[in-house]
Amino acid sequence: MSGLQWTNLRLEVVGLLAVIGESAMSAHSAIATATMWGLVPRLIPAPQALFRHSRPHRLPPLIQGVTVVGVCSGNAVKELGYFANILHGINQLPQYAVGSITIRHKAEQSSWHQPDAEKGSTNTEVKPAGAGILSPLLRIGFGIGAKKHIHLRSFGPVILLSLLGALASLGILVLAIVRGDGMAVVAILLLSATSSLVGLGNKWTLELPHRRAPKPVPNPNIMVCGRQGAFLYIDCTEDIARELYFGQEECKYMLGNRGFHVLAGASTFTLMAAVISMANCTLVLQYVLGIVYITMNGLYWLAALLPESCHWQLEATYVIEPNSLGRNDKDELKPGNMDKRMEKDLGLVEYKNFTDALVAAIDLAGGAKWVRFAGVAPRNAAWKDWLKEAERIWQTEEGEGQEELRKKWKEWNPSQQLAQRLGGFTKGISSSNVEMKGAGEYMYCPRLRNLLFRDPWSDDD
Repeated sequence: MSGLQWTNLRLEVVGLLAVIGESAMSAHSAIATATMWGLVPRLIPAPQALFRHSRPHRLPPLIQGVTVVGVCSGNAVKELGYFANILHGINQLPQYAVGSITIRHKAEQSSWHQPDAEKGSTNTEVKPAGAGILSPLLRIGFGIGAKKHIHLRSFGPVILLSLLGALASLGILVLAIVRGDGMAVVAILLLSATSSLVGLGNKWTLELPHRRAPKPVPNPNIMVCGRQGAFLYIDCTEDIARELYFGQEECKYMLGNRGFHVLAGASTFTLMAAVISMANCTLVLQYVLGIVYITMNGLYWLAALLPESCHWQLEATYVIEPNSLGRNDKDELKPGNMDKRMEKDLGLVEYKNFTDALVAAIDLAGGAKWVRFAGVAPRNAAWKDWLKEAERIWQTEEGEGQEELRKKWKEWNPSQQLAQRLGGFTKGISSSNVEMKGAGEYMYCPRLRNLLFRDPWSDDD
């Protein structure tokens, strides 16, 4: 024991480069562990980004502050799902813009121009495109199954970076063996093992919600309402409504929680040992490892700037076609320099104010009940009365079609009707007796208090 020397042990800062870049790696954590490339030994920056206490069971990010409502079903959620945001989004739409698109599974493309029944339509379950064709190896690698028909691009940015990391690991290992650098060999083996361990612990496949029985359902068409007053009407099937909007996608992990925690703990120790080994490599291998990790960090950071559509091959599953709004009321339109590509892809028309945009959205949906379900209109007596009358106008009578209802809607002049009601509501408030008690203090009379604080959606007048 007296001859053992520890003076040659070094802790150089080059090992820090292996654990820097956690934010960029976290942005790719779900994509990097969804394929078999997540199990391949390779070099990745900041593998500790995958050492999590718990694994997410949904795909981030969820777009909050958005209302998704079924025009006839009445279903309503206050978020836009991960894949729906990739397909069309809502937050990037201009203020008071209204658009309309049709979404179908690619397998239905030949018959997607056949409209659903306006009410009581039956939508049978659609088998995903490519089901039964893809090889078992590809299904395992990309998490594709009979009900998992959304998959990553075969050569997306993160997969290419995983391939580059595997080649870098192999190349540096060969260089270390040729130069006889034992510590570098140990460092590369430990770093590569760390990436495989965390990849195995986080390996997951995608499971989308699906219909278990093809029962009759109401018209599944959807209205997506943004906080900026934008509306996007979506003509879709019941299957798509559940997959993208109202259902919840799930991440099914290969290992249970206990197995994940065991691998996360083992990966922590292998990473620490790898950092110490890197610090004791020869100077040449330290230079090589430093350059490789700096390059990998930069590439992962650049990949994080790319849109999510660069990673997921949604066009292989869904087909989107913009619909014409068919409106000629140019006086209501807002002049501006809207993105022409967005206008073309989503069939957008930009209006001057929220009321005109809402009127156009109601016209698109062929009804006004969804406005109450979504809660997008102000909650006061004037709006309540206007919406009740709007719902009455859109009630189908015998022999009436959508064209007749739209004609009645236009003849009613909804914008002017709302302005008249709002004027009367404001006048009623201003004429109410208010007893001033002092600077900034007042007491409402019962009539004014009822106007302001009662539930506007109740049936009590």
